[in-house]
Amino acid sequence: MSRKDQLLERIRFAFGDVAFPSHCGWQAAIAKDDWVSDPKVLLRITNSKDIKGKWWEIPFEKLENCSLAQCYLDARGVEFYLPAFMSGVVREPKRPCYCHLISWLTPGVNTSEAKLYDYFVRNFSFITGRRKTVCKEVLEYLLENLDPLDKYSDNEIRELLRHEYWQGAC
Repeated sequence: MSRKDQLLERIRFAFGDVAFPSHCGWQAAIAKDDWVSDPKVLLRITNSKDIKGKWWEIPFEKLENCSLAQCYLDARGVEFYLPAFMSGVVREPKRPCYCHLISWLTPGVNTSEAKLYDYFVRNFSFITGRRKTVCKEVLEYLLENLDPLDKYSDNEIRELLRHEYWQGAC
C-alpha cells in the first residue's frame, strides 16, 4: 500500500462516521462569507444545496472552490468537512487547494488579545487525539509532495508544524 493510501486510510479511521452538520453546511458557510447571517436562510441553503451523507462521499470538486467557507464553520462543521478536504488534498496535492488547507490549519498567535486563536481552538475542539495527529501527518505528507518551486508553502508548513497548537499533546 502506498504512503498516500495509508494516509487516506488513517484519515478515515481517525474521523470515522461523523454526523453531517445539518444546522450549517459548506454552502451555508460560503453564504456566510457573502454576509448572509439569518439562521433560517442558512438552514435553507444547507438543506437545499449541500451534499448530505458521509464526509468521504463528498466529491472534492464540491469543496475545492471554497472561498473562505472553512472560516465560517463551527466545531461540528470542521469535524465533518476537514477530513473530506484533507483527503482531497492528499489524493491530489495541488495549488491552491493545499494553500487553503494550510490556511485552515493555521491557529494564529496565542496571546491574551488574540481572539482568532481562541476562535480556532473552539472550532477545532473535536480535533484531538488521533485526529490531531493525522492532521500533522497530512502536513508532513504535503511537505514531501509540494511543487518543488513552492518555497512559500514549504516554509508555511514548517512554521505551522512548530506552532504550539500542533506541538501540544495529541
